[in-house]
Amino acid sequence: MDFANTLIAIWPKLMKYSRSLTKGNYAAEDLVMEVITKILESAERIDPDTNLEAYAIRAIKNTFLNEVERDKKTISEIKVSGESIYEETCDENSGKFTESEDLEKILMNLGFKCKEILVLFGIGSSYKEIASLLDVKIGTVMSRMSRCRDSLTDQLEAS
Repeated sequence: MDFANTLIAIWPKLMKYSRSLTKGNYAAEDLVMEVITKILESAERIDPDTNLEAYAIRAIKNTFLNEVERDKKTISEIKVSGESIYEETCDENSGKFTESEDLEKILMNLGFKCKEILVLFGIGSSYKEIASLLDVKIGTVMSRMSRCRDSLTDQLEAS
């Protein structure tokens, strides 16, 4: 298997998925590059029959969750020491949002599992592929998708 060419081909999907997890393009690109580097460094240990797209998406998710957990520990340590790490910034437009910002806030409120499944579907993954990526049965994907769509619809109607 030519890992490099396969990774180049799936790069756009990996970036879309990574952007859905992170808060910006730079963080998303860093996350994808970190995962791709690890995959290329360990290419000889990866079974040639492995679905590289599923493998990379799962690696992105796990790397992201590890970083979130590490950041939570860092924030807790900073709070304990009494340092303030946040600065409030306000401007005259702080109460106005674009539709995409509103949608992003609603997606953030849905929870990680809903956001994950909707984004995977949004980047073109089939139910079968999502089930494989998340290591769940296809029926679970279908029921989660239904609940997430209902929740998304409710929140969009409320806003």
